[in-house]
Amino acid sequence: MDRLVKNLLDLSTLELNNSFTSSAVDLTALVISVLQEFDEIIEAAAIRLTVNVQKGVHLQADEEKLRRVMINLIDNAIKYNFKENGEIHCFLESKNDRLRLEVYNSGLGIPAEELKLVFNQFYRVEKSRASSMGGSDLGLTIVKRIVELHHGTIEIDSEHGSWVRVCIFLPV
Repeated sequence: MDRLVKNLLDLSTLELNNSFTSSAVDLTALVISVLQEFDEIIEAAAIRLTVNVQKGVHLQADEEKLRRVMINLIDNAIKYNFKENGEIHCFLESKNDRLRLEVYNSGLGIPAEELKLVFNQFYRVEKSRASSMGGSDLGLTIVKRIVELHHGTIEIDSEHGSWVRVCIFLPV
């Protein structure tokens, strides 16, 4: 219940406040830091993690909001992964004044007709496991709003029954 209230407050703040605290952010360090925070959980779930992050990716951004994006994406990648032989791939590169952050995970995936709905508040693809999966169903809504505040875009694609990939593009 506490997490739901916090997420609702965060989302309300994001919707009412179209600004953020901008500072120089080392996104490479941020991504690695978040992955290290999840290291024990990933290991306990026997998920194979592949990290391919370009060194020295910097941008002007709100570091705490981008940390929240990364935490939400990795949390989802763990939560919705296969119970055995799971995989997570994290990719980061900066090229031509634009960076791409990609989080891929194996898992049940998302049916094509539901891909556009996953950014809606309280939408859950896996309705049969709603209570057992936890969460507030606001994670991707918050992620999308933070990306938009940074003048970026977010894309999601999936092969139902196999994998999900979330790509974020931000101006450098």
